Amino acid sequence: MTPEMSESQLKLIVAVCLNPELSVFSQSAPADSDPLALQAALSQGETDADHLVALNLLKDITADHLERVERTNVESGRTWRVFEVTALARAMFQAFTSPSIN
Repeated sequence: MTPEMSESQLKLIVAVCLNPELSVFSQSAPADSDPLALQAALSQGETDADHLVALNLLKDITADHLERVERTNVESGRTWRVFEVTALARAMFQAFTSPSIN
């Protein structure tokens, strides 16, 4: 089976690879109090990130930062996860986003 990526997954991985200094980012789950459109967007983001983890383009490193994540969850009233961009993602998408390539 050939791995596939949706347009929203491609946009996410390109966005995080666009900045070569960005290697780690966090993502919030939707909250019940969020407007429906925001809940849908955050849910799609979770689905996209999970698929990119399955493709080995992102690594979920939430467990490595659990104390800080739990503190942030309490302070913000949201559930957060932390992801790291993998070397594979950099290799595949850094050239794509490099300003020197047109």
